[in-house]
Amino acid sequence: DESRSELVATISVDLLQRAMQQFNRRSRLYVFHVASAAFPDLLPTVSFAKKAVKAGAIKIDGLTALKTDPAPPPGAQMLAHLGAPARLGSGLDRRLTRWNEDNASRPEARMTVLFHDEDVGWAVVNKPAKMHS
Repeated sequence: DESRSELVATISVDLLQRAMQQFNRRSRLYVFHVASAAFPDLLPTVSFAKKAVKAGAIKIDGLTALKTDPAPPPGAQMLAHLGAPARLGSGLDRRLTRWNEDNASRPEARMTVLFHDEDVGWAVVNKPAKMHS
């Protein structure tokens, strides 16, 4: 399907450490923490990552992850089958890129187009909380 994308990440010690730091975890990490750290553009918050795991969109070494699963070990393969923009008009794409570059230091302020249909003229967008639609 053109509106979906499959992303793969190999779990590394660096990725696990980044997830621990990003979510201020001292010990136990869950699969959704690692998914958010591995795919920050599509899963910018824990809430989005939990929803992706719950929807069955995250697999670890071919097995569908559960929200209660601990972080996968280094060397495991994480597959994310997530919504992605099919085609964005060049003006919309430039504005979205500029917005995300301006807010790069704050993942919760980024916008992601999950699905876009130019023919009909609508899009599903993950936008920052409290931003008017």
